Amino acid sequence: MALFRETMMVVLVVMMAAAGSTTAVVYNVGDSVGWTFDQNYDQWVSSKKIQVGDTLVFNYDPQLHNVKQVNVDDYIACTDKASIASFNSGHDSINLPTPGDYFYLCSIQGHCDIGLKVHVKIAAPANTPVTPTTPATTTPTNNSSPATALSPPVNSVEYPYFPGFPINYNYTSDSFATTCYSSNWFPISMVLPLFLLLCF
Repeated sequence: MALFRETMMVVLVVMMAAAGSTTAVVYNVGDSVGWTFDQNYDQWVSSKKIQVGDTLVFNYDPQLHNVKQVNVDDYIACTDKASIASFNSGHDSINLPTPGDYFYLCSIQGHCDIGLKVHVKIAAPANTPVTPTTPATTTPTNNSSPATALSPPVNSVEYPYFPGFPINYNYTSDSFATTCYSSNWFPISMVLPLFLLLCF
């Protein structure tokens, strides 16, 4: 019983860790320094693994700086002619809901030119396509319709200890049918569950 309890505890911890790994992360731009001069934001962003659903927080003095979301052309030119969004609270929390390129800069004259800008690129999550599986079929040996592999015909006499497996059905070889599906396996089939029950 103690082994079972320990195993269930390990499974629970693994599930919680997996759930925690999929939660959104909040990133303070520039870490403890924040959104200010003399920072290499390209280097900062390259050290992060920012993903869809994460949040950027810009911390700064609103009397000195601001944050503008711009397109790539304005980002390169350090202008905000076609700004997408403007922020100036000093503690701007911006969610990143979709994959793509996000460009931010300070629009105060000269600030972007000396490096107060950041480009965040979020790749699309890798989706593994799920391919449906189809059951294998066997060619019928008598005049019945095709059946799923190892599934017995509907109208047949069944073994008393293995319901669903008929006595008179040919599973491609007589020795296979008599050894795997005969009542000779009855003692083994009863001992194994009893053994497992005693262990736990």
